[in-house]
Amino acid sequence: MRLRQAHAMIEAAIALESAGLGIRVTPFDHDLPGSLVDEDRMDGDAGFTDPDAPDGSTRRYGITIKPGPGQLVLASVTFGLDLDTVLWEDSFGCGAAADEIAFRGLVGAQIAARISKAIRDYEKPYRAAYELRSGKKWSQA
Repeated sequence: MRLRQAHAMIEAAIALESAGLGIRVTPFDHDLPGSLVDEDRMDGDAGFTDPDAPDGSTRRYGITIKPGPGQLVLASVTFGLDLDTVLWEDSFGCGAAADEIAFRGLVGAQIAARISKAIRDYEKPYRAAYELRSGKKWSQA
């Protein structure tokens, strides 16, 4: 992993945990003793439960941010109990142009914004259904 990729991934993790969606992000290092992963990455998750859900069922979202080839960072959002439905995925360039040495900042913030938008957009029908059912405004961000 390159320094700019690591910076973008850490920046994204911090922004996601601050986004007000209850996202928790954990780093995984492949070279730590006893590690069960074969690549460096950040994994995150968030869950949403309707306030009137009788069984407490939670909609679960998974987030993966990892280094890609070259100066790319790959990010994805999955959904479901087994997190097997891909809702969104994209790659982000974090390197400067070949003839520049300037740092390209805020890539992680862009990644976090796109991940947050994917989750919020997917939650809209659930929130609308709750508001229709209950006559109450959803109070979560």
